[in-house]
Amino acid sequence: MTGQEIINWLNENQGVLAVISIVVAILLAFLFKSKVTKVIEYIGGNKVSIWGLFNFTKVNDNYEILRKLREIKQSIKRKDLDDPFLKKFIYARYRKNYEELDEYSKAVLWEDLGKSLKEFEESEEKYKKIKQEITGKELKALFSEVDKVREEFDYQKVDQLLAGFEEKNSDLIADIAKTYFLRADNFALQIKYRKAEEYYEKAVVLDDQNPGYLNDYALILRILGEYDKAIKYYEKALEVYLKTTGENHPNTANTYNNLGIVYDSKSDYDKAIEYYKKALEIYLKTIGENHPDIANTYNNLGIVYRSKGEYDKAIEYYKKALEIKLKTISENHPDVAGTYNNLGVAYESKGEYDKAIEYYEKALEIELKTLGEDHPNTAMTYNNLGNVYGSNANYDKAIKYYEKALGIYDKSDLPENHPNIQQTKNGLEMAKRLKSKIKN
Repeated sequence: MTGQEIINWLNENQGVLAVISIVVAILLAFLFKSKVTKVIEYIGGNKVSIWGLFNFTKVNDNYEILRKLREIKQSIKRKDLDDPFLKKFIYARYRKNYEELDEYSKAVLWEDLGKSLKEFEESEEKYKKIKQEITGKELKALFSEVDKVREEFDYQKVDQLLAGFEEKNSDLIADIAKTYFLRADNFALQIKYRKAEEYYEKAVVLDDQNPGYLNDYALILRILGEYDKAIKYYEKALEVYLKTTGENHPNTANTYNNLGIVYDSKSDYDKAIEYYKKALEIYLKTIGENHPDIANTYNNLGIVYRSKGEYDKAIEYYKKALEIKLKTISENHPDVAGTYNNLGVAYESKGEYDKAIEYYEKALEIELKTLGEDHPNTAMTYNNLGNVYGSNANYDKAIKYYEKALGIYDKSDLPENHPNIQQTKNGLEMAKRLKSKIKN
């Protein structure tokens, strides 16, 4: 038997091997209990039962793409543009090589790639789930080809393969719903939201009881600003979750949270608070207090209370979010800077300018360390400092920070009529005018 034949036999008989592994593990547990326990402690870091060992015998059927994603994650941390996988990932995201990107895209590159990588990892989980649900041999055969193409982040080729399957197998309704959903997800990864909307809708038409399809369709509708339609499909997803997983489940909480975001976008603040609080109650029961989802919900509640003009409430929730973030991620993380900025805005709205400056400066310190001087987030914090110094009648400092913000925007590829640029220009003009009045 050649080496390749052995590999083929192992791949074809994974089920048999899994059963053998389980039997061997149980025998080891009974015969050498203390030694097995030590092995489990070393691998997992915590003392667990013998059943924990089975996770280590499971063969991962998508090892190659997970390996590449790990390498890309490390390259993003190192900002290593020589990594061949990262180069492919950048091209897949922008349809351009790094050298061809405009200055604005380069400024936000690492933050955007981090988000894009997270989106791809989430997409990979959906892809694996759909693979596990496949029963038809035609779609199984297709997925072996799709696997190879996804490893190269070739989104266009993935779409061609799925579209070809749909043309040849139009009678396989359940399978076509899956390919429509994967094509939609594929378009979303490329930031082609209108095409994503088209294919999510097609998937939902064929399978309107799949909460994953409903939720992702609603998300794209929210991104596109179609809020009433998004609410309709989030509510359909919620209805399915309540029937299948019940009220006290993270999926239900996530959908309540999503409904809160849409109502906030519609300026229906009381409705947004109602849904955020429903989500928070379930999260606290199911995932514990110190979890990023809880920090995000506290932050969302802070935003909506600030929009309502209830600044003390907003500050209360922002501080709760900050406390969790400082425990769970680095104190120099851009998300922490975002919360400091939110606190600054809330204190500024209350007229507590010194407190606002304190938080804006904390945000700025992190952004300069992690995002750099030329990042749009840094520009926004300079703008916020300009606002608060202007409100405090310190026009020299206001002018200084507005000009710093505009200096960053001038290097970017943002159009002249972009709202952020216009806001900063208006602030600068106002500060100069008020300063000249004082002199006169």
